[in-house]
Amino acid sequence: MGKRLIGWFAVLLLVGAGGYAQAGSVLQQLAEFAIPGANQGVGVDDKYFYAVDNQAIAKYDKKTGKFVAKWEGPKDGPIIHLDSALLMDGKIY
Repeated sequence: MGKRLIGWFAVLLLVGAGGYAQAGSVLQQLAEFAIPGANQGVGVDDKYFYAVDNQAIAKYDKKTGKFVAKWEGPKDGPIIHLDSALLMDGKIY
């Protein structure tokens, strides 16, 4: 039953994807940055992206990739692994 359900889900995705392709949506890569601190994840808002590492979050300008600021928890502090980031209402979660 599980494989059959996954198969139908895949079919629905393919059928649905055809509708999006016909709508003319195009994704275009605008830039690519090599950010050493983005080992866990990246959060993004309208002007910046935030590289997340185990105990640090670094802020970069989204247009230029230039470093803006960094917050880092103490190595022996309570934060062991941040994992990812979500930006909502001007806050990083």
